[in-house]
Amino acid sequence: MIRILCLDVSGIDPSTYEKLYNRATEARKHRADRCRQPEDALRCIGAGALLGFAVKQQLGLDVFALGENRWGKPFIPDAPDFHFNLSHSGSWVVLAFGDSPVGIDVEKLDYTPGRQQVIRRFFTPEEQAYVLEDSAEEGERFFRIWTAKESWLKYTGEGLTRPLNSFSVLEMDRVRFFTCAPEAGYLLTLCAGENPGKMEFVTADELL
Repeated sequence: MIRILCLDVSGIDPSTYEKLYNRATEARKHRADRCRQPEDALRCIGAGALLGFAVKQQLGLDVFALGENRWGKPFIPDAPDFHFNLSHSGSWVVLAFGDSPVGIDVEKLDYTPGRQQVIRRFFTPEEQAYVLEDSAEEGERFFRIWTAKESWLKYTGEGLTRPLNSFSVLEMDRVRFFTCAPEAGYLLTLCAGENPGKMEFVTADELL
């Protein structure tokens, strides 16, 4: 079964952040230390804590090593049947995991001008037509396509090594896209071979 965990990092105070940071791996600490903005470091540490929480629940491991495929997608070499994927935006860090490949993307909805250029550069003709055919729903349709494309590339493990306009998510037939929102103003899309359970919300205290 595919599970989705959601962590709201906006309420994490400095003391809790320090505790999560101290429990993070050295690699995760290094990534957080390189972040220029405090909110980026918060999401980085939150993502590592959320993954550790899921691994402890699912595999019973307190310590584990990460590897990467040739495109940079992380995995756990000692648990090849444990598939996971992380994403974060704004206040939210989300994690999808299960016993089959997954890709997940969450985006904070930003309806400022400039989408037209992105649509024409990164969307296929079919996707462009879908987004632009209804001006009232253009914004939401844009983010539905964008998060679906991101989650598909993370599902396959290719990441942005494959051009976004080289495939259409409207024509996928061997995967499913599950779209929802952790809260108003956000959109989350999961790409998987099966439907997930309901979103589960985790607090920072539960991660300690």
